[in-house]
Amino acid sequence: MIVVSRNKLVNALEMHPTANQSLLGWYKVISESKFSSEQDLRTTFSGINSREDRFDFSIPGTDLQIRTLINFDTQVTYIETIRPSRL
Repeated sequence: MIVVSRNKLVNALEMHPTANQSLLGWYKVISESKFSSEQDLRTTFSGINSREDRFDFSIPGTDLQIRTLINFDTQVTYIETIRPSRL
């Protein structure tokens, strides 16, 4: 998939240096994979929350959550926000 708004990822890496490995791991999996549907995405990321084309990924080992918009037809993932998750 093509990841759009990588600048948000770069900012998160600077703001949360202890989460770098987990954030970069998420990016690597997303950018090197082709997901054809939400079900396909859930095979790799079982703990995602979704609503229509929005997907929230909890980043393991951190309190961060990545909110994305995903278009499976065009294989584009847009990072909306990276922020601490709500408890």
